[in-house]
Amino acid sequence: RWIDAQLRYSTKSASYQGISEACSALWSTDARAEACLVDCLIEILFFYRGDREKYRGDALMQLVIDEPPGHFNFTVVSAMGVITEGAAGREMSATYARLQERRGVVAVRADTATLQSVDYNAREIERAVREQVRTPWGWVGYSQGCANAFRAESLMLQGTPEQQK
Repeated sequence: RWIDAQLRYSTKSASYQGISEACSALWSTDARAEACLVDCLIEILFFYRGDREKYRGDALMQLVIDEPPGHFNFTVVSAMGVITEGAAGREMSATYARLQERRGVVAVRADTATLQSVDYNAREIERAVREQVRTPWGWVGYSQGCANAFRAESLMLQGTPEQQK
């Protein structure tokens, strides 16, 4: 009811493309309905018009919309944090299994290690990419794993021609 009242009676931004009242179509999993829902939520959750425009124009907002069913040609390189078992780790294993089953996305675990330097772990991430990845890829890390992955990315982008491949 609250969403419906907001959609009916609140002042709308000039760039608002949504609907003027809540209906069952708004909750559909169709991509157009999801985009409309995101637009509606931005419109009613942010008070200042400038904020609405900023978030509406942010490409990251589109990530909240589900991709259509199907598989992707993509690999996730897992670079975990300080407490890890490296390549033998079990962190996020259920998530990675579900991602592979539903989307065909393979997860590769970099053999990062506890109590090793950022450079050591970055080299392990780079090695995992070089030896195991044959698709477009991205990394997932948490805690120290993010610093390790950023360092690996930096080395690969600015390193030798071999590293930049």
